[in-house]
Amino acid sequence: MLRLGIIGTNWITAQFVAAARETGEYSLTAIYSRREETAQKFADETRANAELFTNLTAFFASPAFDVVYIASPNSLHAAQAVQALNAGKNVIVEKPMVTNIKQMAGIDAALKANPHLFIFEAARHIYEDNFQRVSKFTHTHPISGATLTYMKYSSKYDAFLSGKNPNVFTTTFDGGAWKTSVSTWSTRRFPGLACRTRPTTVRRFCAPGLTAPGSCTSTTRTFPST
Repeated sequence: MLRLGIIGTNWITAQFVAAARETGEYSLTAIYSRREETAQKFADETRANAELFTNLTAFFASPAFDVVYIASPNSLHAAQAVQALNAGKNVIVEKPMVTNIKQMAGIDAALKANPHLFIFEAARHIYEDNFQRVSKFTHTHPISGATLTYMKYSSKYDAFLSGKNPNVFTTTFDGGAWKTSVSTWSTRRFPGLACRTRPTTVRRFCAPGLTAPGSCTSTTRTFPST
């Protein structure tokens, strides 16, 4: 049984905990939140007998868990992942794991310093059966080009329109259409589809006027003819 710690107590964390429990391989044993009442509420709602933390250093130093699920604002993902690895924890981190090359270099260094640990970006779609079928097809048939498109209306968009500034919509927390998970859902699928050719052009854009997750994100990649 893997002992699970979590950072973030929103709806996606609750869904992750529920799915992890369904595997029969995880037990929620540690919860971090900036406010103790929020952590306690999450523990109550998930019926978890977990230790509660409001100090991140104390959280990572705790022997109460072996693997951490990170669902904090985007700008915190990389630093918290590095902190977790250096504390001897395996890591599952929400999309996007990093938003720039420097952050990826930091994670790579932490992994090299702790080669017995693992980090996993929560991009479940590339492991689903439908994707595996498409991937198998593209590896056995000539493909000269592909256009991958994703659209979703964000659950936070109405709040944004009302004048609020949710974390996923502000560049302060690496939000906005270019740095969120929505903007990369199309591009992260591509490596598993391409096989014999390398991309010659990559285009990614968001619909005019939409600057955050929930907006239309389209990716076009063109390959040399085979």
